[in-house]
Amino acid sequence: MKRLDENNRTEKYWTATVLASMIMESQFGGLKTFLSLLKDDSGKLPFKDRNNRKLHIDLKEFMEADFNYENVQLSTELWYGRDFTENNEYAVPDITLVLMDKYLIVGEAKFFQRIQKNAIEHQIYLQKKTINDILQNTEIQYVHHCFIYGGSEKFTQIEGVDSIITWSDLLSEFETEFGSSHYLVRVLSKGVSNYKEEFPPKGERESYYVDQLDFFDLVAKATTEQEKIFIGLGLEGDAARTIENLCEVIVEELQILQKTDQERFTKRPAFLKDKKYKRQSALEYLLVHSNQKYKVDYVDIEKGSGNDKSRNQNWVDGYTFIQSLKRILKK
Repeated sequence: MKRLDENNRTEKYWTATVLASMIMESQFGGLKTFLSLLKDDSGKLPFKDRNNRKLHIDLKEFMEADFNYENVQLSTELWYGRDFTENNEYAVPDITLVLMDKYLIVGEAKFFQRIQKNAIEHQIYLQKKTINDILQNTEIQYVHHCFIYGGSEKFTQIEGVDSIITWSDLLSEFETEFGSSHYLVRVLSKGVSNYKEEFPPKGERESYYVDQLDFFDLVAKATTEQEKIFIGLGLEGDAARTIENLCEVIVEELQILQKTDQERFTKRPAFLKDKKYKRQSALEYLLVHSNQKYKVDYVDIEKGSGNDKSRNQNWVDGYTFIQSLKRILKK
């Protein structure tokens, strides 16, 4: 049976379920493991005080603590403005920790997606407003802001954060602490493996995408967003030419659909004659796309992969895709 826990791509699952559970493991023994990943080159934990001055706290203070209900607060998806104030700001961190009533650790995490640096920095900036609200309404003295992600972009600096760690870092430390057979370690191990398969380091593959849509959902998306999306369709080295060719063949097919002599299809592209496609019609290919959904990416930096497809011949923009389909109806 294909496991559901190991193949879940939803960000909230990995942060609110897996990471939170790891932190709480062994009466917050996992918390100490997590904190050890946040240290800087000096081996200490970097914080900022209420005046935004940097300082470093010795890890020993946390490693020797007896964490329990009295001195740990762990929240996921904390919408502080809505639940505690009337400011109603909407900058929800993935995980929030209050330790010993004076240390605040805020974590923003991403997993199964490409990250654009300016987009995540903007999100971190918005979370600062939430942090300031918390400081104004509590006696917390020190703040650490961390960013957790898959790692393919190899970020060395994100403005506004005090530490950057990857899910692989978490896996390595938790596996050392709890062993490779631990349930959560095994789940995270599979998640990291899936991530590395789909998101190799930037530059190694140019076909990153964020959605997969069937033909009719694709038409609906392209009709409403048009040039804002890109569609992976470059079978002959040029996606725009591929869709034009397919549409030409569909017109021909519709004209002689009552015929069975396939050699009459003079416009048939070479790739459809390949055994892989079983001499299927262009209309059939377009509808089922070789039994796979179309790969779709977006220009919008908030939801796109971060890869510019405008000059990639294997991708066609939504506007060109729709205009090619419309020419079928005009003939």
